[in-house]
Amino acid sequence: MPRFAVYYIPKADDDFYRLGTSIIGYSVRSGKHIQIAEEIKNHLKGFRQEWVNVAQLYGFHLTIGCPIDFNFGELLSIEHEIDDILKCFNPEHQFTLSQSKDDFIHVGTGIYLRYEPNQHFRIFHTLMLALAQKYGTGSFYIERYYNNRDQYEKKPYMANRILKFYSYPYVLDDWSPHFTLLNRCDEESHQDIVRFLSERFNRFEHITVDTISLLIQMKDGENWRICKEFTRELPKVCS
Repeated sequence: MPRFAVYYIPKADDDFYRLGTSIIGYSVRSGKHIQIAEEIKNHLKGFRQEWVNVAQLYGFHLTIGCPIDFNFGELLSIEHEIDDILKCFNPEHQFTLSQSKDDFIHVGTGIYLRYEPNQHFRIFHTLMLALAQKYGTGSFYIERYYNNRDQYEKKPYMANRILKFYSYPYVLDDWSPHFTLLNRCDEESHQDIVRFLSERFNRFEHITVDTISLLIQMKDGENWRICKEFTRELPKVCS
């Protein structure tokens, strides 16, 4: 069954996008794999292809609405929903991201660049969750939940999010937007990798989100591709 997702993807000529893509090894904008630079492999101690296998399916992106199963016939309705919502926002109110002050290079199950959204962008995320994802029919988050319900016993609100929106549970007031660089790496390499990534990415302190991308994946294991991109209307400058 096909899936759709709503992402922010920096422009192809953006230094931020080029750097992130050079680590992941796949450009979601061109739909092509690229050679990971030897310099990067040398700095990412012990680098192996499996560190980016999952990240390559998605490309360098920030998730606004996570992957959801849907009926392909609903695609135009989803496009119209996103467009209608964007047109409701005052163009003077930009969507912005600022580096997380406490934990920018986050090491968890993988390695991520964490950003804080401004109020306008968080509202947009919430509307995507409530209005666009209503076109979904399920997700692998639902499957994970039914395979292990006990994990949310002490946090039932997270289970409710999965069941209501087919979403991963860290949404709404717990939404922590991020760009995934590595889906895994060796624990003994963490310190060197964090130092290397900090040197490369610290200059991207603030980001203006001026496009929203709707992506689809037609079947498991395929790379995601951009189906439609929406451009935010820029504020008018008085002369």
